[in-house]
Amino acid sequence: MRASRSSTPRVSRANTSPATSPPNISSACSWSAPTRQSTRAASSAPSSKWCAGAELAEHPDPRRELLLGLLRAGLERVDGRRCVREALSGSAGARAPAHVWLAAIGKAAESMARGAHEALGAAIERTLLITRDAPGAQFVAGGAVEVLLGAHPLPDERSLAAGERLLAWVEALPPEAQPLFLISGGASSLVEVLEAGATLHDLEELTRQAFAQGIAIGELNARRAALSRIKGGGLAARLRGRPAQALFVSDVPQDDPRVIGSGLMGPAASGEDRVERHVVASVDDAVAAVAAAAAALGLAVHAPARRFEGDAVRLAARFAHELCLTSAQLCVWGGESTVQVPPHPGRGGRNQHLALA
Repeated sequence: MRASRSSTPRVSRANTSPATSPPNISSACSWSAPTRQSTRAASSAPSSKWCAGAELAEHPDPRRELLLGLLRAGLERVDGRRCVREALSGSAGARAPAHVWLAAIGKAAESMARGAHEALGAAIERTLLITRDAPGAQFVAGGAVEVLLGAHPLPDERSLAAGERLLAWVEALPPEAQPLFLISGGASSLVEVLEAGATLHDLEELTRQAFAQGIAIGELNARRAALSRIKGGGLAARLRGRPAQALFVSDVPQDDPRVIGSGLMGPAASGEDRVERHVVASVDDAVAAVAAAAAALGLAVHAPARRFEGDAVRLAARFAHELCLTSAQLCVWGGESTVQVPPHPGRGGRNQHLALA
């Protein structure tokens, strides 16, 4: 599972399907049939059953409903709106007192911004929202609200325009303003200011090649930061020692602010850094919530502490092997797989690829 971000969940890193799924199906949140007899009975069902949507609707598999319910428990735990609201209300971080200038960047930007406004209300004077999708019509916030749409997963001119606006926003901070940054997955692509000599084509090619090679997110974000004036701590350096707060919904291994959003609000490489950083939601939180909900139902749960990473096809084989060996009734994994994207990819993402591997 991964939070989208609020995470919901980099959107959910958990894929759900029963262990009695047809061959070549695996999942990151899977039911392990408790008895050999039930496994045998399920495997003897006609394969057409799995493609007959109407039949499934008439006779829903209770295991599927169980897994979906557990998945919802994980997603609710990492909901950006709730996590930010609680963090700013004092349960996980300090309250920003007044004159707050809020910048929310990432796929979960709207959700996180809603939580901030619910916690701080009229204390927020300005809001800058940089995200992938236009916010809902019901998004009502105090003070002036500006919304910019960037591009994801490949950056484009909109991402560059959003980056220039973000820089101008930081430069315009009045002396009394309290900057609050809300960062979530997708920020690496949605906003960018390139180093002198670097072009949008350079960034696009770097990203495409990384997708084709199936490299891990940490390495990809490090490469992006090398071309950027605001990544790798560059934006924090622009604050010039001003106190600020940054809340993160993490979709990366180790929940490192230097990696989240390619280090958009990571520590400044030089100069004074007075940014207070808190990770308010992570993959581990989602996995723990799923495991706790399952345990409350009396299920034996296997939830490895170590996050998974690597090639989706190899991970699928590993998960299938673990499912065959475990005595647990539910297996929950959290992490991020990689896929070598071909020149003309089909539909779906890395989670679907893993599930079908």
